[in-house]
Amino acid sequence: MVEPVDQAIYRGLKFDAAHYVPWAKAFDADGIKWEYRPQVHEEGGYLVDFLLPDVPMFIVVWSTTFFFEEVAPCVYALVRESGRPAFITVGPPGEEISMLIERSGRRVKKRWCRWALVVGELRAAGTLLTD
Repeated sequence: MVEPVDQAIYRGLKFDAAHYVPWAKAFDADGIKWEYRPQVHEEGGYLVDFLLPDVPMFIVVWSTTFFFEEVAPCVYALVRESGRPAFITVGPPGEEISMLIERSGRRVKKRWCRWALVVGELRAAGTLLTD
């Protein structure tokens, strides 16, 4: 059987697509514990690509902006139900187009931002500890 060219291995873990690996490396570089594909969507497809259990935050990584607004409502529901924020991103860290979705009371709000800003905010809040 021939594996798709897009698959990649990092730290002994097989990723379904190579565009996930730069994010795993970025989490490692920032000292953030992560889990790959921790939750499966009801229809049998993956909704969450990474879980940052110590933050806690969901990360959804796409290779294209095509589904960005189409799939965002599913992520809004996940944020609403779990109370955890979600970071949806397209592109590698530092070059990404990203949206942070957070719960504010009963509402879900979104804002466009970069991963570096989110990490800075987490460190400032004491949520992300540095050595």
